[in-house]
Amino acid sequence: PSWVFETEFDGDQLHVTLAPLERGDALRISEIKATASATDPQEQSRQIGAQFTALWSELLPKYVKSLTGLKDANGAAISIEVVGRDTYFSTLVAKIGWELLSKARPDFTPPGLPVVESSPGSPSA
Repeated sequence: PSWVFETEFDGDQLHVTLAPLERGDALRISEIKATASATDPQEQSRQIGAQFTALWSELLPKYVKSLTGLKDANGAAISIEVVGRDTYFSTLVAKIGWELLSKARPDFTPPGLPVVESSPGSPSA
């Protein structure tokens, strides 16, 4: 079943209706890791974060059934496709991704990435 995730981004209050994460996509996410050449913890964290955001940008249109409340400077609604495409929304992509992943795999935390708290009232996994 789907659920509504509420969050704030850039002063807008968002309501995001999400579908459950499929097992294959959860496995793709769990395989994210830094390259062997990255020995510095900050570089490892940067690499993991970049891969995480890139994969979620690809997956969000599949799992976000509706997104309301996000507006541009002229008051026009911004689509999930734009959110996934534009770097400006990277933190929002991560928030939504963490919400999906926390329901599918509550034990999963990639090294070097902060855990984004899920919203109250979201269903448990």
